[in-house]
Amino acid sequence: MTRLIIFISGMLASLAAPLGAQEAGPSEAPVPFMQAFSSRDRTPSTDAEGRRLLRRAGLDAARREIPAEVFPSTVAVAPNSRVERVQVIVSLDPAGTATACRADGGEIYVDRRRTGEPVPAQTAAQVCALAMAGFGYHPALGHAGQPVGTDIALLVEFGWRNYWRVVPSAGPRRSEVVSLGGWPATYLPDEPVTLVQADPVPVVSADGSVGLLLTSDGEGAVTTCQIVQPSGKAELDAAACGAIAPSGQKAYLLGYPVMLEWRGNTLRLVAPVEVEPPLARSRATPEAAMIAGAQLPENAVVRFELTVSPEGRLAGCEVIGPSYVDALDIAACRLFGPDARFTVPRGNFAEPVSGRMRYRVDWNRLTLVADGW
Repeated sequence: MTRLIIFISGMLASLAAPLGAQEAGPSEAPVPFMQAFSSRDRTPSTDAEGRRLLRRAGLDAARREIPAEVFPSTVAVAPNSRVERVQVIVSLDPAGTATACRADGGEIYVDRRRTGEPVPAQTAAQVCALAMAGFGYHPALGHAGQPVGTDIALLVEFGWRNYWRVVPSAGPRRSEVVSLGGWPATYLPDEPVTLVQADPVPVVSADGSVGLLLTSDGEGAVTTCQIVQPSGKAELDAAACGAIAPSGQKAYLLGYPVMLEWRGNTLRLVAPVEVEPPLARSRATPEAAMIAGAQLPENAVVRFELTVSPEGRLAGCEVIGPSYVDALDIAACRLFGPDARFTVPRGNFAEPVSGRMRYRVDWNRLTLVADGW
């Protein structure tokens, strides 16, 4: 008899294995599976007024009904080949009750290759029906800790899976900086890249420095050149991207940072420096009084992320691994108050940037430790 494996998980950052993990080989034959995730990246992080949420809406793994007959016939007839990923957006009221659902696209893979064909309308309709009647949700919490209505993005995946044994990664980073160019966060000095200057190099009459982010294609041709650290001198800024050869660069650069330094018509390309993630200068201590009256579950661990401003001040807090006990989640983000101080995060140009730190508080043990990515 064919087995149907059903999974429900919390926030989904990625469907891939952890960074640094190594696959060691299959452990059993492929089986059909159906997975439902709340997609963290696509679930709103702000309320209707644009204020950052303390906690995003979440999918309740303990309250769901996923009947096996929902498994699409289009997948069932192609074992170990076809995968359908359906995306939907569910609107929730402040109590966490689903009020509406709409399809939001999706992808189909055959033999691990994206086909480009649309998700069947029948499958999308089944997923929305499931999202409205079969799943339970945790409402979002606003910046002051009050339940608010918001959307939640779901991804439901149907397919066949080989189970793999995975070798654990080396371990997480404890903090990071936010790149001026977005993802990826930074480049590290152990990733040397030799860039090719234009020939001839543009002639300028002023001295100064310009910071760039470069992206190249598979042939090493520059596809984007973005000025992120202007010199303040129009002549230098206008000449900066033209000082980099349009081809012959390392392939697949993605937002690679480089500083151009002009001194007396001599151009020097300076490689990125090692970033300095933020560190806490203020001490935070979990205390029982912070959660007085709250009923503690067996697992009362809350993971949360702090945003640190370029001035070393607390700019925001978001619960990313909630307990879904509101009092505990709210108290986690109150551990570091507005007077908390941090070291200034610095990016690849040694410039002050925003940074992020993650912590894990166990309200049963009253312990607080730095967490990682």
